[in-house]
Amino acid sequence: MAGFLERIARRRREGVYKPRKPSPSLVDIIDYIAINYFGGIGSRLVSYFELEENIRKAGMNVHPQVYASRVALFTAFTLALGIYFTVWIALSGVHPAIKLLAAILLVVIIPALVFGLGLSYPSMKIGERRESTEAELPFLAAYM
Repeated sequence: MAGFLERIARRRREGVYKPRKPSPSLVDIIDYIAINYFGGIGSRLVSYFELEENIRKAGMNVHPQVYASRVALFTAFTLALGIYFTVWIALSGVHPAIKLLAAILLVVIIPALVFGLGLSYPSMKIGERRESTEAELPFLAAYM
């Protein structure tokens, strides 16, 4: 073991050893795509829905524009998947009423749910923090 560490130290002195740069995580890649393609939409969503204050109160460690851009990216992704599966169902031999129902569900309802839940998540997180604080407050008072 000592020989191995000595070789590493010697290589480091000689300039041969170079530490590896950390590779970006999946969240970093998603944030990069979201900011590059949906950054403008994200900034408008932040100002319109007052996400900055809600994210701060919720204790989320994310920039509001990045979060809003993620929501827009996920909504666009579910919309694209919905359109793909709607076309796939439309080309199959299914009853037209089922085709219409699937189109409404996949193209309208599911992307709207993703968008709505994404924007309301910080508010839900605020309520969750408030409830947990109220649940722990009697124990804190008893300890004090």
